Amino acid sequence: MRALAIITLAFASAACQPSAEQRAAAAKDVIERYCTDCHNDAEQVADLSLELIDFANVHADRETWEKVARKLNAGM
Repeated sequence: MRALAIITLAFASAACQPSAEQRAAAAKDVIERYCTDCHNDAEQVADLSLELIDFANVHADRETWEKVARKLNAGM
């Protein structure tokens, strides 16, 4: 009986997870709010534009995201 409750809970929590599209949209919202004022196609501060990044395919821009992560971890 306990195993059934755990399985039911696992399925219920999996159903509450955001889809890949929802996660990409949320990430895009954050980047647009905090980053693209400077990191856009016109200004390209630090030679970086985040306007055309494909948020649904992070692996396609792996080098860019690694650069962003290093800068954020350094507090820049």
